[in-house]
Amino acid sequence: MDDSINRDFTKEIILYKEDKGIIYGHLNQKALDLALYNRAKERTNNFEIKAYNGQDKRAVQLDDIIIQRHSIVGRAVSDGEYVSDGDIILDIGLDWLSFSSYCRENNISQYETRLGEGIKIFSSHSGYYYNKITDEKIGSCNLRNTIKDGDLLFIIQLAEKPKEEETAIKTFTFNLNLLGKEIIEGMPSLSGANIEQWLVPNYSYVEKGTDVLVLSVSSKVIKTPYSGLLVQNQPALLGRNKYWTMFRVYPDESYLLDDFKYKFDVKKDDFNGRCIVQCKIKRTDSLFSGLGVDMNNFNFGLIRPTYFNFEYIGGKFYLIIYYDNKQIKLDKYCTLHLRLDNGNTLTLNPTAKPVKDSAYYLCKFQLSKADLDDLEDAKLIKWRIINRDGIPLVERNNRCLCDKEDPTDITQRLSYIGFQKFFRDFRKTVEENAPKEELEEIKNEGPSGSQKTCYVYLMIDTTNNFHKIGISNHPKYREHTLQSDKPTIELICAKEFPTRAIAEAIEAALHRAFAAKRIRGEWFNLDLSDIEELKQTLK
Repeated sequence: MDDSINRDFTKEIILYKEDKGIIYGHLNQKALDLALYNRAKERTNNFEIKAYNGQDKRAVQLDDIIIQRHSIVGRAVSDGEYVSDGDIILDIGLDWLSFSSYCRENNISQYETRLGEGIKIFSSHSGYYYNKITDEKIGSCNLRNTIKDGDLLFIIQLAEKPKEEETAIKTFTFNLNLLGKEIIEGMPSLSGANIEQWLVPNYSYVEKGTDVLVLSVSSKVIKTPYSGLLVQNQPALLGRNKYWTMFRVYPDESYLLDDFKYKFDVKKDDFNGRCIVQCKIKRTDSLFSGLGVDMNNFNFGLIRPTYFNFEYIGGKFYLIIYYDNKQIKLDKYCTLHLRLDNGNTLTLNPTAKPVKDSAYYLCKFQLSKADLDDLEDAKLIKWRIINRDGIPLVERNNRCLCDKEDPTDITQRLSYIGFQKFFRDFRKTVEENAPKEELEEIKNEGPSGSQKTCYVYLMIDTTNNFHKIGISNHPKYREHTLQSDKPTIELICAKEFPTRAIAEAIEAALHRAFAAKRIRGEWFNLDLSDIEELKQTLK
């Protein structure tokens, strides 16, 4: 055997070629074979193996193990991911189908040779990585990739990693490079890691560089590269998917609520043509996916949560409770009480007997115009259902984002805001899609209808000088509720209009006028002349 086998061929396994800012990585099979042989020889005491058929021990030579199949046995990064010089990108070696005539004749398994572990490949360039080898497919089975000498395995588009915006939502995913090169080189294969321990509470503000969690591999401590509000994601096993989201960091609470995702279904009744607006409940692992207003602790399916939802049908608004009939028993004589942070309590009675809907029962409560206005302007703090004798059947705080009763906890405040935001978006969807004649029926319900005065207001967030153009029946109270979430918000001016419908029309016109300067929702980046114009308009 040539002394060249003592060389370190791991750096020669990939032949790099650069052309117009793109690095092409090709397989050098000879270097891979030598690297595999050297590593196996070192780990098996000079590669001396006794065959199963009783032959004496002998040192296996490279010529004895003519390698017939190579493969990528593990990937560390995904397509489009940025890699730095020195980051691990691949684990390449033999797949489980590899064999040689010598090993076959002497019943020597690949496991004994330690050849199947693969060689770890670290990038020698910085840029965006793209895989160029696809999995083989036989029938419905995906096999590992078969690669051969000269194959183009990947490309790296040379680039500097762009600076991340300070105001963007950051998603932090598991990546093997988090473990460090020394730990990776000691791993037999590119298996993943469990989250062993969280070092900071969920929904807590963290500074850049804070230790946030411990991985099970070598008790590796992970620091957050961002400052902001940290929200955990807790996959059972990161190694089964190397790109799991570990946590997200939001610049502040308002961005967290902007990520409150749900979808309203808008359709027409097949019989009378009237508008129907519904939000289908769907619970997923992602924060704010689906409805997100679980009013109980979610206990991994052992206890079905109670959900609040809203529905618009036949010109009427309804609040719907989805509940497990084994936990609470409701009938058409029960009463729902909603306690709001403005001191009001809404009292609602079912429109009919509760009915079963799939695994849940549902109970509908019709909302009046006054109820709608209260839910839009104030936050839901607590709710209670009592029976016909006035005995409470269930009483809970609004905990749609948390499982704690502590009112000082940030998730408690977010629960209040999240529920209110969901209702406002629901009502806005109805007003954008329902025929005007249907909405007029609701507006003309009496003193709480369209005759109730309403204000268009202008507020400022002094931390970033963004301005909010909105409407409210009580703008000073609205300022107070916003300040409870963000103390830097101040009311600049507000103008009273005789009906909410007129206020909505003025608000919509102002939003159109400043559409080019919209940041998100009702927030705008206005200059001094814009602000003066609005002050004159709302004088």
